Parts: sequence; structure tokens; C-alpha cells
Amino acid sequence: LVLLAVLSLRHVELAVLVWIISIAGFRNALIVDLPGIPDFTPDRLLLGWIVAVILLRSFAEPQRSLPPRWPDVVVITHTLYLLASCLIANPVAFNLWTRSYLMPAAGYFFGKYLLSDPRWLRRAIYLLVAINLYMGFTSVAEHMRWDSLVWPRWIIAANEVYAGRSLGIFLQPGVLGVFIGMVLPFQFYLHLTARSVIVRMLHLAGILLCILGAFFTYTRGPWLAAICRNEAHQLLCDGANAGSTGRRPSPSMPSRTIRASTTTT
Repeated sequence: LVLLAVLSLRHVELAVLVWIISIAGFRNALIVDLPGIPDFTPDRLLLGWIVAVILLRSFAEPQRSLPPRWPDVVVITHTLYLLASCLIANPVAFNLWTRSYLMPAAGYFFGKYLLSDPRWLRRAIYLLVAINLYMGFTSVAEHMRWDSLVWPRWIIAANEVYAGRSLGIFLQPGVLGVFIGMVLPFQFYLHLTARSVIVRMLHLAGILLCILGAFFTYTRGPWLAAICRNEAHQLLCDGANAGSTGRRPSPSMPSRTIRASTTTT
């Protein structure tokens, strides 16, 4: 943790990548319950540290900040509205708000403003694909009753709640399926743009594994998540193309590739 803190002072993107790992279900492995206050989890620790680093860098290296765009305003307004509703109607649900709304909003801003460097963005994509392969393999292992290959072990004990459906590290088949579905378009893109035949075959094997893992959750969430994630990507690419060229938006090659592969699936 100390090493990560020191390195992230120079490369805050590194802390963001570790934060992605923590919110991808692995927070449950290191959770510490504290009665009366939000749980002491790595994702919340890292979120606070990343915000602190951003503030320190803004004071140390003052830069002209760009005005927020309308999607930023919508995300902030929606998140604060849900926080106010939570505190007024059911303060006990604050913990749920942090996991279900605060973390996704933070992920939006981290991805937009902190992972703008193509090198770090590509590293984030590879990290998500690696996590997705783990999710797909664990889902298949659960369904096939390969208990010795399932990690963490408490996934097996919790499987009695949703008999016959894979839970994954999230301990919830719907969440597992949605995660796999959201990352699948990245895998299609890496497969279709790989130059080596061997690499393309490896990506194809990973895609099939994750599709099978998503199928064993027995929910429509993965397929809806893949479509929604692809359409959001298309809108962002169209807006970026329109703003940079001043001409009618046209899908970029990655966007066209992802859209075609997702629609085919």
C-alpha cells in the first residue's frame, strides 16, 4: 500500500487500475465491517486517495480547467439526487448508494479525465479483459462443479442461494453477467484488430469462454449490458468526431468493429 501510494503520486492512473480491480468483486475478499459507518474497503480507500492526489496535483501544478460538459452535469446531478433521496428516505441505505451510484460515477470521471492517455487506456482495457477471463472461467467452473478450480472458496458455499446459476466473485448472477457483457466488446475489438493469428485465436477462445460464462448466469443482463455499453461508446465516438472535425459524425474504426461484433452476437 505504501509503494502504491508513492507511485500514484506520480502516476495516479496506477491507483485507478488498482481501484478497478477492487470494485470488480475483489473488495469482498478484504472487507472489514465497521458497525454504524460505511465498510472499510479497498475501493473506498483508493477512491479517497485518488481524489486527494488529484487535489494535491491541482495545487502543485495549477492548470486551466475545462468547463464540465452536459454528460458530466447529468452524472453529478443524478448521483447527488439519489444521495439526497437516500438520506431522507432511508439513511441505512447509504452503503448501497456508495456501491451502486458513487463508484460508477467515479469510474466515469476517472475514465474520462485520468485515463485520457492512450497507453494507460489500453492498459485498463487489457486489465478488464484479464478480469473478464477470470469471471468467465469461474462461471464455467461453478456450473460444471469443478470446485477445486473455483476461487475464492466462499463462492461455492454461497452457491446454494442461486441453485444452478453461476455467482462469481460478486455472489450475484445478475451482476456477474452484466460485468461480462460490458467487457465482451473490448475482447471482440482486440480479436479483430490483432495481427498475429495465434493472438487472434487466443482472443477468440477467451470470447467463447466468457460467452459461455455469461450464459451460465441464466440472465438477460449480459446481452443488454453489451448492447448498452456499445451504444454509449458509439455516442461518445460520434461526439468526439463531430467536435474535432466540425463535420457530420462518423463512427471510428474501433466503434464500427465493436458495433458489428456486438450486433452479430
